[in-house]
Amino acid sequence: MANLTRRQWLKVGLAVGGMVTFGLSYRDVAKRAIDGLLNGTSGKVTRDRIFGNALIPEAQAQTHWQQNPQQTIAMTQCFGCWTQCGIRARVNADGKVIRIAGNPYHPLSQEHPIDSSVPFSEAMEQLAGESGLDARSTACARG
Repeated sequence: MANLTRRQWLKVGLAVGGMVTFGLSYRDVAKRAIDGLLNGTSGKVTRDRIFGNALIPEAQAQTHWQQNPQQTIAMTQCFGCWTQCGIRARVNADGKVIRIAGNPYHPLSQEHPIDSSVPFSEAMEQLAGESGLDARSTACARG
């Protein structure tokens, strides 16, 4: 090996130490990436082989609105900014919010908001299926 000066030894030592530290800090990420390439989905089994870990539907609306009994829908407002848009929060049985969507009754989440006298089930039926962009109710990225 060539004669190395103290300065060169220090440079080599710092470079090797930096690479070792970098490698140790990313070992979990590298392991998951390799598992994902070899086994798919980072090696974790999904709930459904087609739909993966998608949320269960908030309701079924083939004939009429039938809400999922495992969830509650709360109409509220978003406090992410000063606008306070109307949102629809899906809450599971544990009280955890699992999804935020637009409130169809609120004028900031829909171009033509649904009148407040319309029953909840009818309002949700208008949002369901292939109603297009006109009837959808949205929330912003903060909501």
